Amino acid sequence: MAAACQCAACRFRRVAGPLVLIAIGGLLLAHMSNSGFRGADMVAGFLVFIGVLGVIARLLPRPADHPLAASIFFPVLAIAVGGLILARHALPALPLGVWIANYWPVLLILWGLIRLLEHFARPARTRAGLSGGEIFLVIVIVVCGLGFSGAYHFQHSRMATYWGVNMDNWNPFLDSYDFSASTRATLPPGARGEVIVRGYRGDVTVVAGAAGEMAASVNDRVHAESQGAAQNLFQNAQPLIRQEGGQWIVMPAGDNSGHALSADLRITLPATLPLTVQIQSGDITVPQWQAGLDLHTVHGAVTAAGAGGNVQVAVAHGSVHLDQVHGNVIISGGGDDIAISNVTGQTRLDGEYVGSLRFRNLAGGLSFHSNRTSLDVAALPGSLTYDLGEITLDGASQVQLQTRNVAVDIRGFRGPLQVDNRNESVRVATDAPLTAPIRISDRNADIRLTLASGSRFQLTASADNGDVVNGFGDLAHSPGAPEVSLRTTSGTISVRPADATDTPHP
Repeated sequence: MAAACQCAACRFRRVAGPLVLIAIGGLLLAHMSNSGFRGADMVAGFLVFIGVLGVIARLLPRPADHPLAASIFFPVLAIAVGGLILARHALPALPLGVWIANYWPVLLILWGLIRLLEHFARPARTRAGLSGGEIFLVIVIVVCGLGFSGAYHFQHSRMATYWGVNMDNWNPFLDSYDFSASTRATLPPGARGEVIVRGYRGDVTVVAGAAGEMAASVNDRVHAESQGAAQNLFQNAQPLIRQEGGQWIVMPAGDNSGHALSADLRITLPATLPLTVQIQSGDITVPQWQAGLDLHTVHGAVTAAGAGGNVQVAVAHGSVHLDQVHGNVIISGGGDDIAISNVTGQTRLDGEYVGSLRFRNLAGGLSFHSNRTSLDVAALPGSLTYDLGEITLDGASQVQLQTRNVAVDIRGFRGPLQVDNRNESVRVATDAPLTAPIRISDRNADIRLTLASGSRFQLTASADNGDVVNGFGDLAHSPGAPEVSLRTTSGTISVRPADATDTPHP
């Protein structure tokens, strides 16, 4: 049996395995026995240890007939990554994030310099060019570096604020700490000024309270490297109530708008005061309010059950649920699900929404306008559902609808009806006597109109590349009766009595 090589590099390689086992065991023991030595610290310590071993192994002399030593860059990289993690914990004030985001290409420059130094120091022992693994690592470094830079700059941009994105929530090197605080203010007798809540991140819950007092309590969640750092952030983000002119300003986190803190607010004040809530990210909940409401959230849900005045809501990425509003409702922006019910005044909805829209019992009617759909209804004692590419309207008065690529189903309408659609069918049915004109136009789809038996009307129907089926016979050509105008292309028009099969008539 050939004797084992006794060169320094080979002797060190034989003891490297036991040293790695000792290091792993020691790091795990430190992690288990010391709560301050966290998982990130353990990983960082292991990277530094492996990097040091790699540097030693590559610098030790070896005979000429031994395989070429790998580049010293890889253990240096491990030491650098581990050192940055340890520095992040030991010196949280260092702006490592901005350094990495702006200067990560220095890593590639350092790699190139190391390869040049290795070439000139020992040209016969240096690999030529880059191996396949090294090329792959270059790609990984570039992709990860660009990704980190983009995420860092996005986190500190106005766009992140608009979308409600908090990268600190995804930072594995930050822990969450919870705190609570409260404040209150005495209101003068008969106070009638508007209350404005301004927050950056966190939910807002409003509770009706007794006259003469306003109270605010907050539950803060702080993302930080340590308990002390979190305590400092919390101390600089105390809730604040102050009076500005005739208004009362409530700020859940004071003047702090840091990304590392969220402040959930519960505010108690008289329900007779007009209320405005303006937050960047979070849900707004207001039950049983006697005055008007003006609610704004960029990313969150708005819920209000019971309002004695007008309600105005602005959302960008969230849902809205309103019920029992004794006034007008105006909703603008965009978002997900919208549910509005039992409104005595007018309801207006403007914007683009990706969820379901549900309306019920809107005495003052509904006006909805988006890029795809324009709908005006004088009154809606029934319901409207706009979901999964279909509009279902039941029990509406004076309907004007213009849309595209949406199936339309209208039932039990009253008054005049006008529908313009394309690429999807239109179905209209009513069991009441026809007293107002109906005008329906479509493209590349069918139109089906169902009226009460015995209805009299004047029918004008045109179906290019399609058929017209008239189930009313001469009743569809009654002079002086309401006009029914139907037009489509590449589809069938069917006009039929309720509960009857289609029977062709001229």
